[in-house]
Amino acid sequence: MSSRPTPDAALLLETRRAISRFFDVPAEKIARDVHLVNDLHVEKLEPSFQCYVVTLVIASQSVELKPFRFTMAGLESIDDLTEAIRKVLDGFDRKTCTEDEHQAQKPDRL
Repeated sequence: MSSRPTPDAALLLETRRAISRFFDVPAEKIARDVHLVNDLHVEKLEPSFQCYVVTLVIASQSVELKPFRFTMAGLESIDDLTEAIRKVLDGFDRKTCTEDEHQAQKPDRL
């Protein structure tokens, strides 16, 4: 990954993973500085690219899903895409854990 700082490294990694799954290549092949149009030609793959990648990234987060709007217009880089997904996620409520889910997340004690 690039040495440029990012405010949301975990979401950037999820975005790269989703793109790699869409193209069926290892995540390491999706460099952070890849250009969505010039390198990946995503404009030719719309709307399937957007639907797959955005849905996969959002599903990886602990949020209560609700209808949302998303556009690829003006997005050129993976950073741009990640930032746009972050804006969508910021409009969602965080999921609250049930007691069973909370217990499942606790490590076993010896």
